[in-house]
Amino acid sequence: MGAYDGAEICELVGLYILHQLEAELEVASVGLYRDDGLAVMHSYSGRQADRTCKELVKIFQAHGLNITAQTNPKSTNFLDTTLDLESGTHKPYRKPNDEPLYIHVKSNHPPTITKHIPTAIEKRIRELSSNEGVFSMAAPPYNAALKKSGYERNISYDDGGAPTTPKKKKKNRQKNNTWFNPPHSRNVETNVGSKFLKLIDRHFPRGSKLRKIFNRNTSELQLHEKHGFHHQVPQRQNNAAKQQQMPPKLATAEIKEPALCVESAYPTQLCTKLPSLPVRGRMLGSPG
Repeated sequence: MGAYDGAEICELVGLYILHQLEAELEVASVGLYRDDGLAVMHSYSGRQADRTCKELVKIFQAHGLNITAQTNPKSTNFLDTTLDLESGTHKPYRKPNDEPLYIHVKSNHPPTITKHIPTAIEKRIRELSSNEGVFSMAAPPYNAALKKSGYERNISYDDGGAPTTPKKKKKNRQKNNTWFNPPHSRNVETNVGSKFLKLIDRHFPRGSKLRKIFNRNTSELQLHEKHGFHHQVPQRQNNAAKQQQMPPKLATAEIKEPALCVESAYPTQLCTKLPSLPVRGRMLGSPG
Protein backbone atom coordinates (compact mmCIF):
# COMPACT_ATOMS: atom_id res chain seq x y z
CA MET A 1 0.00 0.00 0.00
CA GLY A 2 1.08 3.57 -0.53
CA ALA A 3 1.97 3.15 -4.20
CA TYR A 4 0.15 4.94 -7.00
CA ASP A 5 -1.61 1.72 -8.01
CA GLY A 6 -1.77 0.23 -4.50
CA ALA A 7 -5.57 0.30 -4.32
CA GLU A 8 -5.94 -1.41 -7.71
CA ILE A 9 -3.45 -4.15 -6.80
CA CYS A 10 -5.23 -4.68 -3.49
CA GLU A 11 -8.52 -5.11 -5.34
CA LEU A 12 -7.06 -7.69 -7.73
CA VAL A 13 -5.45 -9.70 -4.93
CA GLY A 14 -8.65 -9.49 -2.91
CA LEU A 15 -10.74 -10.85 -5.80
CA TYR A 16 -8.38 -13.79 -6.22
CA ILE A 17 -8.42 -14.64 -2.50
CA LEU A 18 -12.19 -14.17 -2.34
CA HIS A 19 -12.64 -16.70 -5.15
CA GLN A 20 -10.42 -19.15 -3.28
CA LEU A 21 -12.31 -18.67 -0.01
CA GLU A 22 -15.66 -19.36 -1.65
CA ALA A 23 -14.30 -22.56 -3.20
CA GLU A 24 -12.55 -24.00 -0.10
CA LEU A 25 -14.61 -22.76 2.86
CA GLU A 26 -18.09 -24.07 3.60
CA VAL A 27 -19.69 -20.77 4.57
CA ALA A 28 -22.96 -19.15 3.55
CA SER A 29 -21.33 -16.02 2.17
CA VAL A 30 -18.05 -14.18 2.49
CA GLY A 31 -17.09 -10.62 1.63
CA LEU A 32 -13.73 -8.91 1.34
CA TYR A 33 -12.95 -5.24 0.81
CA ARG A 34 -9.23 -4.41 0.84
CA ASP A 35 -8.12 -5.12 4.42
CA ASP A 36 -11.56 -5.80 5.91
CA GLY A 37 -13.51 -9.06 5.52
CA LEU A 38 -16.69 -10.65 6.85
CA ALA A 39 -18.08 -14.21 6.59
CA VAL A 40 -21.49 -15.59 7.58
CA MET A 41 -21.90 -19.09 9.04
CA HIS A 42 -25.31 -20.61 9.84
CA SER A 43 -25.80 -23.10 12.74
CA TYR A 44 -22.08 -23.63 13.35
CA SER A 45 -20.89 -24.95 16.71
CA GLY A 46 -17.93 -23.41 18.46
CA ARG A 47 -15.62 -26.21 17.31
CA GLN A 48 -16.75 -25.96 13.69
CA ALA A 49 -16.28 -22.20 13.72
CA ASP A 50 -12.75 -22.53 15.15
CA ARG A 51 -11.81 -25.09 12.50
CA THR A 52 -13.10 -22.84 9.73
CA CYS A 53 -11.17 -19.92 11.21
CA LYS A 54 -7.91 -21.91 11.15
CA GLU A 55 -8.49 -22.85 7.50
CA LEU A 56 -9.09 -19.20 6.73
CA VAL A 57 -5.80 -18.17 8.35
CA LYS A 58 -3.90 -20.88 6.41
CA ILE A 59 -5.25 -19.64 3.08
CA PHE A 60 -3.98 -16.12 3.76
CA GLN A 61 -0.63 -17.38 5.10
CA ALA A 62 -0.12 -19.34 1.88
CA HIS A 63 0.03 -15.97 0.11
CA GLY A 64 2.34 -14.41 2.70
CA LEU A 65 -0.42 -12.50 4.49
CA ASN A 66 -1.11 -12.47 8.23
CA ILE A 67 -4.63 -11.75 9.46
CA THR A 68 -6.51 -11.55 12.75
CA ALA A 69 -9.82 -13.45 12.77
CA GLN A 70 -12.61 -13.65 15.36
CA THR A 71 -15.40 -16.21 15.45
CA ASN A 72 -18.98 -16.09 16.75
CA PRO A 73 -19.24 -12.35 17.55
CA LYS A 74 -22.70 -10.99 18.29
CA SER A 75 -21.80 -7.56 16.97
CA THR A 76 -19.13 -6.45 14.52
CA ASN A 77 -17.92 -3.33 12.72
CA PHE A 78 -17.56 -3.75 8.96
CA LEU A 79 -16.30 -0.69 7.10
CA ASP A 80 -18.54 2.21 8.25
CA THR A 81 -21.39 0.05 9.59
CA THR A 82 -22.04 -1.69 12.91
CA LEU A 83 -24.01 -4.93 12.57
CA ASP A 84 -25.80 -6.28 15.66
CA LEU A 85 -27.24 -9.81 15.49
CA GLU A 86 -28.96 -9.68 18.88
CA SER A 87 -31.05 -6.59 18.16
CA GLY A 88 -31.22 -7.12 14.41
CA THR A 89 -30.19 -3.53 13.73
CA HIS A 90 -27.40 -1.75 11.92
CA LYS A 91 -26.04 1.74 12.49
CA PRO A 92 -23.24 4.04 11.29
CA TYR A 93 -19.77 3.39 12.68
CA ARG A 94 -16.80 5.70 13.07
CA LYS A 95 -13.45 4.96 14.62
CA PRO A 96 -12.69 6.50 18.04
CA ASN A 97 -11.63 10.17 17.89
CA ASP A 98 -12.57 10.29 14.21
CA GLU A 99 -14.66 13.43 13.84
CA PRO A 100 -16.34 14.15 10.50
CA LEU A 101 -14.91 17.08 8.57
CA TYR A 102 -16.42 18.63 5.43
CA ILE A 103 -15.38 21.39 3.04
CA HIS A 104 -16.57 24.86 3.99
CA VAL A 105 -19.63 26.28 2.29
CA LYS A 106 -17.57 29.29 1.09
CA SER A 107 -14.62 27.26 -0.16
CA ASN A 108 -13.36 27.47 -3.73
CA HIS A 109 -15.43 24.56 -5.01
CA PRO A 110 -18.22 24.37 -7.62
CA PRO A 111 -21.54 25.51 -6.10
CA THR A 112 -23.20 22.24 -7.12
CA ILE A 113 -20.82 20.32 -4.84
CA THR A 114 -21.21 22.48 -1.74
CA LYS A 115 -24.97 22.66 -2.27
CA HIS A 116 -25.49 18.88 -2.24
CA ILE A 117 -23.13 17.97 0.62
CA PRO A 118 -25.86 17.98 3.34
CA THR A 119 -28.16 15.95 1.09
CA ALA A 120 -25.46 13.36 0.38
CA ILE A 121 -24.61 13.00 4.08
CA GLU A 122 -28.27 12.68 4.99
CA LYS A 123 -28.81 9.95 2.41
CA ARG A 124 -25.74 7.97 3.51
CA ILE A 125 -26.57 8.09 7.24
CA ARG A 126 -30.17 7.12 6.50
CA GLU A 127 -29.00 4.08 4.50
CA LEU A 128 -26.71 2.99 7.34
CA SER A 129 -29.48 3.34 9.95
CA SER A 130 -32.03 0.56 10.35
CA ASN A 131 -34.72 2.89 11.76
CA GLU A 132 -35.41 6.49 12.70
CA GLY A 133 -34.30 6.00 16.31
CA VAL A 134 -30.86 4.82 15.24
CA PHE A 135 -30.64 7.74 12.82
CA SER A 136 -31.46 10.27 15.56
CA MET A 137 -28.70 8.89 17.79
CA ALA A 138 -26.11 9.05 15.01
CA ALA A 139 -27.06 12.46 13.57
CA PRO A 140 -25.64 14.96 16.18
CA PRO A 141 -21.92 14.61 15.23
CA TYR A 142 -22.72 15.13 11.56
CA ASN A 143 -24.97 18.13 12.25
CA ALA A 144 -22.21 19.68 14.36
CA ALA A 145 -19.67 19.14 11.58
CA LEU A 146 -22.00 20.73 9.01
CA LYS A 147 -22.60 23.74 11.25
CA LYS A 148 -18.86 24.11 11.80
CA SER A 149 -18.36 24.19 8.02
CA GLY A 150 -20.94 26.97 7.57
CA TYR A 151 -24.01 24.95 6.58
CA GLU A 152 -27.32 25.97 8.14
CA ARG A 153 -29.23 22.79 7.30
CA ASN A 154 -29.39 19.75 9.61
CA ILE A 155 -29.83 16.21 8.35
CA SER A 156 -33.17 14.58 9.11
CA TYR A 157 -34.69 11.14 8.68
CA ASP A 158 -37.04 11.06 5.72
CA ASP A 159 -37.61 7.84 3.82
CA GLY A 160 -39.06 9.75 0.87
CA GLY A 161 -42.30 7.76 0.80
CA ALA A 162 -42.96 4.67 -1.25
CA PRO A 163 -40.48 3.90 -4.01
CA THR A 164 -41.59 5.05 -7.42
CA THR A 165 -41.01 3.35 -10.71
CA PRO A 166 -38.31 5.19 -12.63
CA LYS A 167 -39.44 6.68 -15.89
CA LYS A 168 -37.95 5.28 -19.04
CA LYS A 169 -35.77 7.79 -20.78
CA LYS A 170 -36.05 8.20 -24.49
CA LYS A 171 -33.02 7.04 -26.39
CA ASN A 172 -31.66 10.05 -28.16
CA ARG A 173 -28.94 9.89 -30.71
CA GLN A 174 -25.82 11.05 -28.94
CA LYS A 175 -23.36 13.22 -30.79
CA ASN A 176 -19.71 12.33 -30.79
CA ASN A 177 -18.66 15.64 -29.27
CA THR A 178 -15.48 16.63 -27.49
CA TRP A 179 -16.01 18.19 -24.06
CA PHE A 180 -13.72 20.69 -22.36
CA ASN A 181 -14.26 20.91 -18.59
CA PRO A 182 -12.06 23.66 -17.14
CA PRO A 183 -11.36 23.43 -13.40
CA HIS A 184 -13.58 25.58 -11.23
CA SER A 185 -12.16 28.65 -9.50
CA ARG A 186 -13.94 31.69 -8.12
CA ASN A 187 -10.90 33.82 -8.96
CA VAL A 188 -11.31 33.35 -12.72
CA GLU A 189 -12.58 36.50 -14.43
CA THR A 190 -11.64 35.56 -18.01
CA ASN A 191 -14.37 34.63 -20.46
CA VAL A 192 -13.13 31.07 -20.89
CA GLY A 193 -15.87 30.15 -23.35
CA SER A 194 -14.96 32.92 -25.79
CA LYS A 195 -11.24 32.13 -25.56
CA PHE A 196 -11.97 28.43 -26.13
CA LEU A 197 -13.96 29.04 -29.31
CA LYS A 198 -11.35 31.44 -30.69
CA LEU A 199 -8.62 28.84 -30.14
CA ILE A 200 -10.65 26.28 -32.09
CA ASP A 201 -11.05 28.71 -34.99
CA ARG A 202 -7.34 29.56 -34.94
CA HIS A 203 -5.84 26.06 -34.74
CA PHE A 204 -8.47 24.21 -36.79
CA PRO A 205 -9.38 26.56 -39.64
CA ARG A 206 -11.32 25.62 -42.73
CA GLY A 207 -9.31 23.22 -44.86
CA SER A 208 -7.63 21.55 -41.88
CA LYS A 209 -7.62 17.75 -41.82
CA LEU A 210 -8.97 17.80 -38.25
CA ARG A 211 -11.70 20.34 -39.00
CA LYS A 212 -14.38 17.62 -39.05
CA ILE A 213 -13.42 16.55 -35.52
CA PHE A 214 -12.67 19.91 -33.88
CA ASN A 215 -15.06 22.71 -34.74
CA ARG A 216 -17.69 24.80 -33.00
CA ASN A 217 -20.37 22.18 -33.63
CA THR A 218 -18.45 19.18 -32.26
CA SER A 219 -16.71 20.88 -29.30
CA GLU A 220 -18.62 21.75 -26.16
CA LEU A 221 -17.63 23.63 -23.03
CA GLN A 222 -18.87 22.81 -19.53
CA LEU A 223 -18.87 25.82 -17.22
CA HIS A 224 -20.05 25.86 -13.63
CA GLU A 225 -22.94 27.94 -12.35
CA LYS A 226 -21.06 30.91 -10.97
CA HIS A 227 -18.65 31.22 -13.89
CA GLY A 228 -21.38 30.98 -16.51
CA PHE A 229 -23.65 33.44 -14.71
CA HIS A 230 -20.75 35.89 -14.33
CA HIS A 231 -20.53 36.31 -18.11
CA GLN A 232 -24.24 36.08 -18.84
CA VAL A 233 -25.29 39.02 -16.63
CA PRO A 234 -23.16 41.70 -18.38
CA GLN A 235 -24.34 40.40 -21.76
CA ARG A 236 -27.99 40.71 -20.73
CA GLN A 237 -27.37 44.20 -19.33
CA ASN A 238 -25.71 45.31 -22.57
CA ASN A 239 -28.61 43.97 -24.62
CA ALA A 240 -31.11 45.82 -22.41
CA ALA A 241 -29.12 49.06 -22.73
CA LYS A 242 -29.03 48.77 -26.52
CA GLN A 243 -32.78 48.31 -26.66
CA GLN A 244 -33.31 51.46 -24.58
CA GLN A 245 -31.04 53.52 -26.87
CA MET A 246 -32.79 52.43 -30.07
CA PRO A 247 -35.46 54.90 -31.35
CA PRO A 248 -39.04 53.66 -31.11
CA LYS A 249 -40.37 52.09 -34.27
CA LEU A 250 -43.45 53.64 -35.86
CA ALA A 251 -46.32 51.23 -36.21
CA THR A 252 -48.96 51.59 -38.87
CA ALA A 253 -52.48 50.28 -38.80
CA GLU A 254 -54.86 49.98 -41.70
CA ILE A 255 -58.62 50.11 -41.23
CA LYS A 256 -59.97 47.14 -43.10
CA GLU A 257 -63.64 48.11 -42.59
CA PRO A 258 -64.13 51.74 -43.66
CA ALA A 259 -67.86 51.42 -43.07
CA LEU A 260 -67.18 52.02 -39.38
CA CYS A 261 -66.01 55.53 -40.18
CA VAL A 262 -69.06 56.20 -42.34
CA GLU A 263 -71.59 55.01 -39.81
CA SER A 264 -69.96 56.86 -36.92
CA ALA A 265 -71.42 60.25 -36.16
CA TYR A 266 -67.96 61.51 -35.30
CA PRO A 267 -65.43 59.60 -37.38
CA THR A 268 -62.52 61.53 -35.92
CA GLN A 269 -63.09 59.84 -32.56
CA LEU A 270 -62.09 56.54 -34.08
CA CYS A 271 -58.66 57.91 -34.94
CA THR A 272 -58.13 59.77 -31.68
CA LYS A 273 -58.33 56.51 -29.75
CA LEU A 274 -54.82 55.66 -31.05
CA PRO A 275 -52.80 58.85 -30.59
CA SER A 276 -49.41 57.13 -30.82
CA LEU A 277 -50.20 55.20 -34.01
CA PRO A 278 -50.46 56.93 -37.39
CA VAL A 279 -53.62 55.40 -38.87
CA ARG A 280 -53.90 54.97 -42.58
CA GLY A 281 -57.53 54.66 -43.80
CA ARG A 282 -59.90 55.62 -46.60
CA MET A 283 -63.03 57.70 -46.03
CA LEU A 284 -66.04 56.74 -48.12
CA GLY A 285 -68.31 59.59 -47.15
CA SER A 286 -68.93 62.48 -44.82
CA PRO A 287 -71.30 62.56 -41.84
CA GLY A 288 -74.66 64.24 -42.04
